[in-house]
Amino acid sequence: MVEIRVVVPDDLARIEVTYPISVGTPGNPHREQFQRQREGQLTWLVAWNGDQPCGSVILRWPGEPDERTDQATSLGCAEIGGLGVDEAVRGRGIGAALMQEAETLARSRHTRLLGLEVTDANPNQVPARSLYNRLGYEDAGFGTFISGYTYWDTDGTAHRDEEPHRYLIKWL
Repeated sequence: MVEIRVVVPDDLARIEVTYPISVGTPGNPHREQFQRQREGQLTWLVAWNGDQPCGSVILRWPGEPDERTDQATSLGCAEIGGLGVDEAVRGRGIGAALMQEAETLARSRHTRLLGLEVTDANPNQVPARSLYNRLGYEDAGFGTFISGYTYWDTDGTAHRDEEPHRYLIKWL
């Protein structure tokens, strides 16, 4: 049985072992994300299969500056990001459970609107888009926009990967 819970300090060591940081990446993204959670900018939910993390999602809160898209800022919504489930356990409802827990948490904080980015270009995102549709997320009407992320190679050189995205929303 998978348990979904907010990350606590004792979880960090196991998360770091399971999801090692790429050589060359500056800082410690896991610890930095946890610090942003401690500051109230976001909530980091992890799915646990026993003592093993197997998926996660981030919920960024309205009004917080942490990597929020222009779309989230303009709508004043909480924003879901970084949904991921380990390949070995995909198709078992863990992604849906993470999303539903994020929605429950948002409702508990009286958040009325959730948003998220989804890429148009990556065929691996088809299952994620299907999940978002099943859960009631709809196109926000912004059209296609370019969004991306930065990653570092083993030499510490930063690279930017950008793709066309759409913004989806759900009223709670």
